[in-house]
Amino acid sequence: MDTPALLGLLAALFLLFVPRYALAGANAPGGAKPASAATKTANERVRALLDFGDALDFEEATRGFIAPLPGGGVIKNAAGEAVWDMAQYAFIEQSETAPQTVNPSLWRQSRLTMKGGLFRVVDRLYQVRNADISNLTIIEGDTGRQSWSMTVAPGGSGVIEPDAAAADIARALSGEFLRLRRASAQDGAARGDRWSALEAGRHTLLQSSDSAIVAAKAEAQRALALAPENPHAHVLLASAIAEEIVNGYAADIAASRTEALREVEQALMLASDDPVVLKYAGHVLAICGQHEQGERVLRRALALNLYDEGAHGYLGWVLAPSTAPAHLDEIKAVLDRLLRDARQHPGRPFWFLHRSVALSCRGDFEGALAAAREAVDFSPNLTPAWLQAVNALGQLGRLDEARTLVSRCPLNIERRSVSWEELIRQVSRDEAAAELRTAGLRRLGLV
Repeated sequence: MDTPALLGLLAALFLLFVPRYALAGANAPGGAKPASAATKTANERVRALLDFGDALDFEEATRGFIAPLPGGGVIKNAAGEAVWDMAQYAFIEQSETAPQTVNPSLWRQSRLTMKGGLFRVVDRLYQVRNADISNLTIIEGDTGRQSWSMTVAPGGSGVIEPDAAAADIARALSGEFLRLRRASAQDGAARGDRWSALEAGRHTLLQSSDSAIVAAKAEAQRALALAPENPHAHVLLASAIAEEIVNGYAADIAASRTEALREVEQALMLASDDPVVLKYAGHVLAICGQHEQGERVLRRALALNLYDEGAHGYLGWVLAPSTAPAHLDEIKAVLDRLLRDARQHPGRPFWFLHRSVALSCRGDFEGALAAAREAVDFSPNLTPAWLQAVNALGQLGRLDEARTLVSRCPLNIERRSVSWEELIRQVSRDEAAAELRTAGLRRLGLV
């Protein structure tokens, strides 16, 4: 083992096994023991041998920093118990100079290992550092796939479950990572890179406005003109058409549905095991009324990429618009976790929308109204959320409030030549769910 690797391992073991009170002075049980003469001599020899004024390693340790570890660096096990808490080692950063009882090189190395969080290593390669003695590595491939690996060093704590820890960290930092990818995609699109342009188009769709949907469609069509067998272009076009449908911009729902399903079929034929294609395909299938197939496709996407919070959220399209208790229980657990842990994720307005739909299907219209208002606050152009809020008010008999809300919607849902009932029945998984989602609208004459 070379010297830097050996020092890194020693620093890791130091963090794990040296009790805090060994360096805590008067706070230690019985007081801190002074260094022996031999220890002082050995440590002074190291101090004289090495250049401790060289700060290059500290600059490099923070290079590419994006965001700190979530939760203050606390990692919990499946029982919710804290098994790794970086705050316990904050004393290491309180002094640049090592105590006389500690090898100064080991102290310096330990201070370097305290630099944790999400880092960009190089383009399309990222790491989450200092979660136990481990790194979480994220690789962005040519098709948008991500490979997440939790590498635990020898001598690790033994109480952290790597898969669970990786999931928690990935979830908490997913919003930061997506914002970084969106900026990268926009830069790449400006340089004429077609893959980046498709990625930017997917982010544009999140705005849910007519202009954003038109822009995403145009980008997908340009990509298909250059490469007719590009599955990502096919699925982006399908997604844009599906967003047209669900937001009330499609002039002919049936014709748009046929076109979206045709594009999804082509995408799945070209890339049946690409988790990005599967995720968006599942979303489109659900909006087009193919809930069972959409659910199968989304679960396949999650089997290939467990840490894709967007794919978890898309389960809302297939599970929330249902009166089946198993569907509603599962999506409640998914949405509760996402909304609690992924606070910076751009999918939050859609998660509140799905929560509103699920609560409507349980008959909880007060809860559905509150969730729909959260969705609208995040994304004012999200027409389904407005419809959810208006329906909930109608179901509650608060018709004047509902009419006021109708007048505030950016899309003129009262005069728009769209059959909202046809649309809601298409995106609902069963008749009972569709009725619960339209009865309030019916009282206002909107369906």
